[in-house]
Amino acid sequence: MYIKKITLCEYVNEQFEPVNKKNIFYSTDLSIQVLVQLNEIRQDTFIRFHWFKFHNGEEQIVGIYEIPIIGKKGISPRHAIAGIDIPMLMEEEPNGLSEKWSILIEIENQVEKRYFELSILQN
Repeated sequence: MYIKKITLCEYVNEQFEPVNKKNIFYSTDLSIQVLVQLNEIRQDTFIRFHWFKFHNGEEQIVGIYEIPIIGKKGISPRHAIAGIDIPMLMEEEPNGLSEKWSILIEIENQVEKRYFELSILQN
């Protein structure tokens, strides 16, 4: 298993530590970031992040981002980070923001999914 741990947070610091871990994000937060801690992986592989929002009870794809994991074998743990900038998202969809979201993380043949919410209310 490549994925060791998945953490949703507002941002990740330079030491790959999550800051403000949460599953409910607010319009006043900076971003939604997903920190993935990986066990030893095959050299030069990819991790894919599939972002979904719920609309009328159905999941709709927002985007798929592929990040190369480049480096020497034997380095563990490794980290991958993906995120959405909340202020930018608010600009793009000021009235149609979905409250329920999910992210599917895929590396090699392992797939993990996490759910979170985005509230336009003040925290």
